[in-house]
Amino acid sequence: MDTPSSEQPAEVESPKDAVKALFLEFGGEKAVADRLGLGKTRVNNFTKEHLDDEISFARVCQLTGAGATAAAKYLARLAGGVFCAVPAGPAGDTLALTSREMRDNADAVASVIDGLRDGKLTKPEAEAALPLIDAAMCDLGAIRGALLKAADRA
Repeated sequence: MDTPSSEQPAEVESPKDAVKALFLEFGGEKAVADRLGLGKTRVNNFTKEHLDDEISFARVCQLTGAGATAAAKYLARLAGGVFCAVPAGPAGDTLALTSREMRDNADAVASVIDGLRDGKLTKPEAEAALPLIDAAMCDLGAIRGALLKAADRA
């Protein structure tokens, strides 16, 4: 899989896994090597757990952007948060999408809150609810981004 992906990669467990996911999102090792001006072998070594080769933070920043967010997601998780990309495009499109998704998820989010409040939320239910809550947080982030733009604060 050497093509960029807008889908969220599986949750990664190590810095090397985050780098590997970032490289896949960026377009594969060749695209990374070309962008960074490095050989493909050196780039490949950045993803190998058994090797000490590490990619610099500055280089990770060169690769990170829309569609290549694996490192940002990993760092957000380490910091106790979640990464929420604000979709590009006109604010109206973002808000229309957010509005639909918020309506679709409102009842599910309410039931999660009720389950947490009365202590009846099971581990499988909590695991299933996490992506829903993450999506709702990202939707709110998109709304906030649109508000900042409308207020000329973006």
